[in-house]
Amino acid sequence: MITRSVASVDSLTWQEQLTGSIRDPKELLQFLELDSLELDTPEADPSLLNQALSASQDFPLRVPVAYLHRITKGDINDPLLLQVLPLKKELLLTVTLVLALIFLTSNLKNYKNNNL
Repeated sequence: MITRSVASVDSLTWQEQLTGSIRDPKELLQFLELDSLELDTPEADPSLLNQALSASQDFPLRVPVAYLHRITKGDINDPLLLQVLPLKKELLLTVTLVLALIFLTSNLKNYKNNNL
């Protein structure tokens, strides 16, 4: 369990803070008292933990303890949390962006070939 105060964590170098970062979504959610929260989403698996675990395979989690102490416990909509918590909707957005880039790239090639 994390026992350092924010003041003592802030006195560490950035390298030390990065070394002590939380990398496990379960540990992050437990610390922030969000481990039993269910999201109201249309995805097949609404569990916040399962979403975070699934998305963290493509979007690795690394939260320094000093940053973690600035996140409001129990608030799933905390802006600082939203910056670091990977969720399934990010995976869907990534697929959409990739498809859009493929479409735009192919249209750009057609545009160049037609000398318009």
